[in-house]
Amino acid sequence: MAEAARGPGTGPGFRGIWAGSACSNLADGIGFVALPLLAASLTSDPLAVAGLTAVHALTRVAAVLGTGLLVDRADRRRLLVLANLLRAALFAGLAALLALDGLALAALYAASALAGVLELVSDGAAVAVLPRAVPAHDLDRANSRIAGTQTVLDGFAGPPLGGLLFGWAAAAPVAAAALAYL
Repeated sequence: MAEAARGPGTGPGFRGIWAGSACSNLADGIGFVALPLLAASLTSDPLAVAGLTAVHALTRVAAVLGTGLLVDRADRRRLLVLANLLRAALFAGLAALLALDGLALAALYAASALAGVLELVSDGAAVAVLPRAVPAHDLDRANSRIAGTQTVLDGFAGPPLGGLLFGWAAAAPVAAAALAYL
């Protein structure tokens, strides 16, 4: 009862979801810039670089209904953990390919598509799991905090950080994203 009176920002269930969502959305923003920069380092064809972002968006559009069904029917906490572990492994794999000088444009396209689908699963599950972690009267505030954090980190903080890290070393934003997903 005391938890409900203090609001969603004070409970460990909400704080864990919020922190995990924040980290994964920061990683999404970093990856959103890092992958096209990596593509530009592999090819001078602007269509090939732009196609990477198009594949990311189109894959998300194609998968939105299926991921919604999955989030609706599966254990949402497990989906959150699995989606973020898979994204961490995906970006760690890209970092390894970079370190081995074996990164190809096709790998970036595949990674971008898969990351887009996993982002849908993670973001959907983060919101859908809230009713079990937050009292009903605090759901609006909890959803606002999740959405606001997502907007700031995914759209405003992550992309410049990804560009800055890429300027330091091509593998740095990919490795940072992998760590943030963990």
